[in-house]
Amino acid sequence: MKWVKLVLVAIQLLLSAAIFASGVNEESVLNSNNKVINNNVVTVVDVLDRQVSIELPVERVAFTHYSTAEALKLIDAWSVAVARDGYTNEKVLYPNIDEIPALTPIMGSSYEPNMEVLLEINPDVLILEVIPMPGIEDLINKLEGIIPVIAVKTYDPEKMVQSFEILGKILNKEEEASKYINWCIDIQNYLIDKVSTLKEDELTRIFYKTGYGGVEDLMTFTNELSYIPVRNKLTGCINVAADLDSQGGWVPSLDSEWLVQQEYDVLIIGDPQPNGFGFYKDSIEELDEYRNQVMKLPVFADSTAVKNDRVYMQYESYFGSPSFIIGFAYMAKWFHPQLFSDFDPSSLQKEYFQEFMNVDPIDIENGIFVYPEE
Repeated sequence: MKWVKLVLVAIQLLLSAAIFASGVNEESVLNSNNKVINNNVVTVVDVLDRQVSIELPVERVAFTHYSTAEALKLIDAWSVAVARDGYTNEKVLYPNIDEIPALTPIMGSSYEPNMEVLLEINPDVLILEVIPMPGIEDLINKLEGIIPVIAVKTYDPEKMVQSFEILGKILNKEEEASKYINWCIDIQNYLIDKVSTLKEDELTRIFYKTGYGGVEDLMTFTNELSYIPVRNKLTGCINVAADLDSQGGWVPSLDSEWLVQQEYDVLIIGDPQPNGFGFYKDSIEELDEYRNQVMKLPVFADSTAVKNDRVYMQYESYFGSPSFIIGFAYMAKWFHPQLFSDFDPSSLQKEYFQEFMNVDPIDIENGIFVYPEE
């Protein structure tokens, strides 16, 4: 019987050798079916203070907001995207965007994805941006035990560092994430050093108009949205809508009578302009027409901002995505042109697209992202 034991030992050694030769690390084990199980799991704390455990490597990522698309590209992890939001469509930034299934419509809720498509794709993780809209808790609960969900705020200056560190950790892109974080922090420090010299009566009063792309849409954001106080601080402005009733900082329907009575120096139009902003836009005609229509609305026509022609439009991604810092840079110069007379936001814009988004310089030169620039 001794020879039988020797044979069994030999077989066991051969099996062990085969397993380790195949590249399985020492943390791998055999389950009852003799299948290799990888115990390499990372646990992160997301922006909702949830502990989420993810099995590595993460190779298939789904998301429902355009800010996540940008974040993935920024840390050189776009290749893991297998399902996306319906709004992202810029082919210069995402050449294969049409090949990736959309989970939401162009203007749909981030928290109402097509569940049939999502479950069929079965990603390693679903990334959700926490925005001031209801539904995120319901979606997380619905996917409990089916698909891991991580909540982030890659568009929010206060949560950007945490969010990018999470993505860097689960996607093995920590160095790339740190590079972008540090770049943003350097710009923020420059802006705050400048505007900190302003007195209270030198701050610029502003109104930020947003909507779904309609001239008459009247939506805005209050200071309840954590993004807004940071914007105010870094650009030297006062938000006239700071204390309105809102849904987590979002005002989906603004009282026009209230707005007519407000005094503000600058009007920012953040409405989506897919045919006006972006790469390879050869004319400002559509943007100019939209701007003029907004300025002629009774609710804006008699404002100080319109009378002094201080009405600016910006690429919608410069508000709700990691490129917020470019939007801040332009706004700081619009609000305080003399203070920032030697500052060129377009150079930051070029660096952002070329260095982090891997866009060809020729493509950048043929893009329109703010109007008017000064």
